Amino acid sequence: MDFYLKWESRFASLYDVESSINLEDWTVLKAGIPLQGDITETSDKLPNSFNRIFFRVKEKR
Repeated sequence: MDFYLKWESRFASLYDVESSINLEDWTVLKAGIPLQGDITETSDKLPNSFNRIFFRVKEKR
């Protein structure tokens, strides 16, 4: 399964993309994604198939 995420970004920030199947336990999928302008995006393959999966983007300063 592939994922593609796009979000508004802020100057001088790095971002982590995390995933969860239950909204309680989170796993970092990609760490330290640099700012790409007003909009930052990333894509990748997930290691397993899930019926449902959630993503969040965390800003690191």
